[in-house]
Amino acid sequence: MSIQVLPTLQDNWSIPYKREESLGKCLIAMTRILTDGSGIKTIEEDADCQKFLNCVMPEAFKKLLTSNATAKWHSEIQEGIFNMVELFIDMCLVRLPQSSSSSGGGVSGIPVSMLNTLALAFDIENDWNYKNRNQTRWESVSSRASSNNEEFTDTSTTHDYGWLCDLIHRFGHGGGFKMITDSIDTMKDLSGKELTALLKPLAYCAVIADKVTLDGSMNQCLDAAFVHIQRLQETELKAKEMACMSDLFNAVKLIAHYFRPDMENHCDSLQLKTIMRMLKTPSFATRMSGLKEVSRLIEETQSGSSHSYLNHRRKSAAAVSISSQQLTSWMSDNQVLSVALEGNIDHVQYSDRLKAIVDFLGPNLGKEDLDRIWYLQDRHSSSMENIHAIISSASSKISWELYLHLTSQIKAKWESSSNERTREKLLCLIGQIGREAKQGKSIEATLQVLWEVSHLKPLPRHLLERALSEQLAIITEINLNRDTHRRKYVQLCVEDIQDGQKEHVLPAVIHLRQLCQSFTKTSSSSYFQKNDRAILSELNSKHEIVRLLSNSLSKCRQWDIEASVKSGVSTQADSIIDDRYSHEEYINEHLALMKFFLKEGNLYLSKGRAKEVWETLVDSPRALVFDKEKCYDWFRECMTDLVNDTQKDFFNQKLLARPPATVSSSAFQCFKDYFESINASDGKIRKNFSTNLVNLYFVIL
Repeated sequence: MSIQVLPTLQDNWSIPYKREESLGKCLIAMTRILTDGSGIKTIEEDADCQKFLNCVMPEAFKKLLTSNATAKWHSEIQEGIFNMVELFIDMCLVRLPQSSSSSGGGVSGIPVSMLNTLALAFDIENDWNYKNRNQTRWESVSSRASSNNEEFTDTSTTHDYGWLCDLIHRFGHGGGFKMITDSIDTMKDLSGKELTALLKPLAYCAVIADKVTLDGSMNQCLDAAFVHIQRLQETELKAKEMACMSDLFNAVKLIAHYFRPDMENHCDSLQLKTIMRMLKTPSFATRMSGLKEVSRLIEETQSGSSHSYLNHRRKSAAAVSISSQQLTSWMSDNQVLSVALEGNIDHVQYSDRLKAIVDFLGPNLGKEDLDRIWYLQDRHSSSMENIHAIISSASSKISWELYLHLTSQIKAKWESSSNERTREKLLCLIGQIGREAKQGKSIEATLQVLWEVSHLKPLPRHLLERALSEQLAIITEINLNRDTHRRKYVQLCVEDIQDGQKEHVLPAVIHLRQLCQSFTKTSSSSYFQKNDRAILSELNSKHEIVRLLSNSLSKCRQWDIEASVKSGVSTQADSIIDDRYSHEEYINEHLALMKFFLKEGNLYLSKGRAKEVWETLVDSPRALVFDKEKCYDWFRECMTDLVNDTQKDFFNQKLLARPPATVSSSAFQCFKDYFESINASDGKIRKNFSTNLVNLYFVIL
């Protein structure tokens, strides 16, 4: 007799909830096979049976009981799932007595997969049980079970979870709980995975099960679990099966919570001792498992107030979670952070787990703890990014005094290191700290540090740009006093441009443009809203930014002259002006910022400013061909930002005054655009009219 394999492992699956459908047929057939005297041997030798028991069946019930769609299924399907669980329980009642026939793996030992599925069915928090929590018990249930069997008696007949009570009642009357407790009591050398599988069904139904009837059995189970945990050897701690420790401790603590409250503290103590042993082992996998356990405890502690049934295991975990105070004391007394820091800090996953510990301990971290993390850089230079991630995560939780100590450590590290790569990583760290900061003074201090770094002499270009980009990222991402910080550094950029120190001017121009662009309210939007334009207009009125940039362009011309005289070589577009930026970059950035304010701020270019820009870039005897061509293109792009009278004056006084022999293609296109705009505005030609006379003029030239 063979078992057909269900198609439930596919993305698209049907709901086999009827007895005559695939799942029901397989469960009934499997029960018959197990009832047969040679059933175990048949199952061991049949690949389809093995696949059904260990793969298909668990997946099928997982989908039926925990699918997001469970809540939407109609009553017929809900009742059909109940029937499938009944068939599954009947199969379990036939299979469990055969566990004691032999130990070890395979089907003839403890049916781990089956017991895990049974625990899922008894889980009061699975989606199906929650959906049907208000269903009343079926009177027919008592007739399906032996009334003479007193192994399990459910006294909670009025419990909200009527259907779940029926299922537990069915399993109890069939002697299922006694089979489990007997297996735990009689079988020797149970593995952690097997013991966990046996305990989980007991633990998950503990909230409903009869306390009086099962109390004695539960004591035996707890004692067996305690002995197993205490006898764990070093080699067992390294085994892959240690991954089940979370489930084991959770099951033990749930049983203690409902049957032996006096043993809860002992459970907690035993759990913490085991985790400490795991953290101290040289095995990376075991240390990682220990960190996962600590992270889980932290998560349970932080979510202890949540009672959402929709989050699997959330309420049960909260019921038995270790208190925040107890967990903090344990970490402090056992120096958990110090022990964990001795591990594989170079692994990203390991450092991520460490971040959870540091975040939890944040308010309780001392100077010694912070220094211990900081000096890891000296031993693990290749893992600096991981260490910095831990530090930045801690920075938002520590006290202000400790925050100042951290910044002093960063400054000292900067001053003592001449390695540019190290300095760049330090700037990234400062940026991370700023983005993680939750207090206004912390944010302000971080922004100030980055601004001071950008003004250090001498500072390579890439470090300067990194410092300003990190500052911009902080200002853009924070929510606390964002506008205040932006306006402050707009003011400081303006002051740098006004001071006219060559090494600070262009970085200030670039940073000013980026800050002003960040005033947009919608980051995904490529245009400014009305309120944003008003801000730009306000900034220009307050700081006279367009005039400031025009004057700054004139200063750049003077620097060109000085550099040319000093070197004896004429300035070219790619000539470096301030040891970092070229002449071309100076011109481009100044014109780009002026254009930005004119366009996005709804401003108009005055006659005076237009004249200054033209004289600097075109009329100057030292003007480069690059300057002139750039100026022609810029005036064409900004033509609509000049009022009609300014356009006329500019056209008559500047464009028409150009010697014909010097007119390039760009110059003529600028001449043509202004010619058409002015005459169209005066009604002398149609708009967008391309006159042959203009083209003829170009031919003559």
